[in-house]
Amino acid sequence: IVYDKMERWSAFPGSETWYDEQVEAEIEYYADLVMFTTKPLWPNSRRPLAKFIPNACDPSLWSDTFCPGDVVRGRNLTVGYVGGAGSWIDVNILYELDSHFKGDVSFNVVGPFEPEKHGNALYFLGYKEPAHIGGYLQEFDLLLVPVEENELSRCVSPIKVYEALWSGVPVVASGLPAVRDLEGVCSGSGFNEMSSAITDVGNGPWRVNLMVVEL
Repeated sequence: IVYDKMERWSAFPGSETWYDEQVEAEIEYYADLVMFTTKPLWPNSRRPLAKFIPNACDPSLWSDTFCPGDVVRGRNLTVGYVGGAGSWIDVNILYELDSHFKGDVSFNVVGPFEPEKHGNALYFLGYKEPAHIGGYLQEFDLLLVPVEENELSRCVSPIKVYEALWSGVPVVASGLPAVRDLEGVCSGSGFNEMSSAITDVGNGPWRVNLMVVEL
């Protein structure tokens, strides 16, 4: 029995309706192997063999020919976000950053968002096929990962970060200690730090030259 422990399930909003801590503890107890992607997810039970396996990416899943036509470029910098629209994403800071940079930086959001409003240079491009993600990343100067800082983000390691780094795109992220020390990742907390980090990347050179993944 192998248990792939991917998330801190109890930290998801509404988890009280579907998550049972005792059930997970029993799965860990009877498993022959527990795999986990971040150190805080280390299994509670010491009985099974536990293996820390960091996330990575598989660019062979991407289309080699796709070139997106809907990315809007900023005057100085083109920033992207790729991913889900969960409550753990700090959407408000996207509007704050958009207002701050006044069109010098464009923000292209790839994912199933249904925004209540649009910004000056904040563009919601909608859901895209997974095979097309590599093409979008190539269009960005920087990937922004604005995650709320809480127990959920403390335990996750988004694959999109690794995909961006593999593509040579630097990352500005909040609330993600699992990727904080990776080459090419600049961490920020809140509007001031994240806006400063975006400015620093814009002043370059920050293009990532190498991303090594341990398997």
